Amino acid sequence: MPKAQRNLRIREILEVARRTRMEFAAQVVLITFTGAVAWMATGLHCIPLWVALHFGLITVERKITRRLRNSESPFALPAVLAAHLAIGAVFAAMPVYLWMQEDEAFHFTGTVLLLGSILNIFLVRAQIWYLALCFVAPDAVAIALIAGHIARQTPTPAQAITVWVVASAIIVYLGVALLQAARAHRRHLVTREQLVQSQKMEALGNLAGGMAHDFNNILNVITGTLDLARDERDPARIAAQLDRAHAAADRGASLIRQVLSFARKSHLEPRRVDPPAVIAEVETMARRLIPERIAIDTLVDPDVPAVRVDEGTLVTALLNLVLNARDAIEGRGRIILSCTLAPGLPSGRRGRVMFSVRDDGHGIAREMIGRVTEPFFTTKPVGEGTGLGLSMVAGFAAQSGGALQIDSQEGAGTEVRMLLPLDDGPAQPKPPAPANRPAPAPIAKPRCVLLVEDQRELLELLQIFLRRSGHVVHAASSGDAALALIEDGVCPDILISDVVMPGQMQGRDLAALVRERFPQAQIVLMSGFEEASFGCPEQKHCDMLFLAKPVRLAELAEAIAPR
Repeated sequence: MPKAQRNLRIREILEVARRTRMEFAAQVVLITFTGAVAWMATGLHCIPLWVALHFGLITVERKITRRLRNSESPFALPAVLAAHLAIGAVFAAMPVYLWMQEDEAFHFTGTVLLLGSILNIFLVRAQIWYLALCFVAPDAVAIALIAGHIARQTPTPAQAITVWVVASAIIVYLGVALLQAARAHRRHLVTREQLVQSQKMEALGNLAGGMAHDFNNILNVITGTLDLARDERDPARIAAQLDRAHAAADRGASLIRQVLSFARKSHLEPRRVDPPAVIAEVETMARRLIPERIAIDTLVDPDVPAVRVDEGTLVTALLNLVLNARDAIEGRGRIILSCTLAPGLPSGRRGRVMFSVRDDGHGIAREMIGRVTEPFFTTKPVGEGTGLGLSMVAGFAAQSGGALQIDSQEGAGTEVRMLLPLDDGPAQPKPPAPANRPAPAPIAKPRCVLLVEDQRELLELLQIFLRRSGHVVHAASSGDAALALIEDGVCPDILISDVVMPGQMQGRDLAALVRERFPQAQIVLMSGFEEASFGCPEQKHCDMLFLAKPVRLAELAEAIAPR
């Protein structure tokens, strides 16, 4: 199981504990009171020991769960589930013990305890099937042991068979209920993913107008600069104008990558994230969404440490908070994005980074603050909001091991603070930014290049560049055409291919075929989509290089340089 999925499951268990604090408090009072009464009435010293052991295990389990929620160990989730299994086993042991006593009052007490355990499973634990299993299994064993004890006491075989039939029916029912819980949990995960995507699509719709404006400006710079270069005679001025066009194209490529990352559909993939970079990205996107009458300021501590979260979902969450702040401001106003180390943490707790979005809008009524994170609850007029924004932000914060705090006062604005855990791992070096490096000189020994690209103008451009570099180029406009060239005897030293193309043979398939037939060939894949969108079909094929479009010629030359 991937580490991100393990950590997500641990955080789901933590979230169940957080949502059921009142039920747990009632359980403490009820079990402690009844245990004390039973001890005084019966004199059984095992009862207070059982109560102490039960709540002691719960305390240990919660400490283990909090400590392991961001663990790298593959044994983190099994350790958490083992702690829950121990709690379930200890609780189920008492009904069995009471049924072994002769007094029928003990039998009634044991039955009530077992019934309470089953109700607790399906009212609280069933939200997560693998958590419910840790309590269903001990209860099923307890029912079987009690049935065996009763069957041994019955005078006739028919009565014993009846006892076992009833016990088996109850155990089967528990199994069926567990399967239903598993299906409900899967539906919940699918629904949650769909809600996250709906929020992204809503924000992308808002971004479309601003993006169109930015792209028109970028295209205007490129076309205007090329028009000037066409009529220019001075080589130095031509080079300067072409550099300006290159810079504009890079801005367009950066904008595309930003939107692709934002719209990416995936499960949470926590990794090391630099908070100042996230704030800068959110500010850039927010300025396309916020009217000029609303000012946007940022307050960022440059020394704030990295956090461990899913970067794309963090950007989505902050952008949702910015959109909420925009909608809360009537007329002129100000939105402040800030990022600092969270103050005032109790000693012994891991540090957190605080992301904050503050506005000077109309604020939220005190009686509403407790409800604003409920799904589909909104204070906006009908048709102007789904009521999912703050709910999704709160869910993301909880799944990431953090928390959401809201401060608001009517007429004085609102501040939403998201506290996220620090990343304890070593810093990862950032990849160098692409530079306008000159292409290398033609190589001494020509190499055979199989070039596959379905966009005609790009195919011709890359052909010209590769032939100028001294390579022998065989070009194809699809994977199927490239396969035909190979069947006709082309033996490529280098494969350069788009990933998504018309026809049956896609870039990944072609690369796998070339790797199998020509093990020494270099393979370079190009795409305008994210590399993570395609995955790696087999581990042995993961030595392929990936270049994100638009591909700079210098980058391509470096990628196919002899090794």
